[in-house]
Amino acid sequence: EAVKNAFATKNVIAQNAVAKSLGVSRNELAKMYKQEQLRTLGAEKFEAVYGKQELAALKARNAGQDFQTH
Repeated sequence: EAVKNAFATKNVIAQNAVAKSLGVSRNELAKMYKQEQLRTLGAEKFEAVYGKQELAALKARNAGQDFQTH
């Protein structure tokens, strides 16, 4: 819930605090949050909220991760 609130309010200080408490960088936390948003919202709603470029970037990151794990 703290992660969701920090990103929903765009509060960078809160994002940094949550990330630090989890032992990750804010950028890593943002990636994880957006990945979860994609799973929760689905591609169509995610694109409506974050835009086509962000959806494409997230899909590209996911493809790269899939490639590295196989």
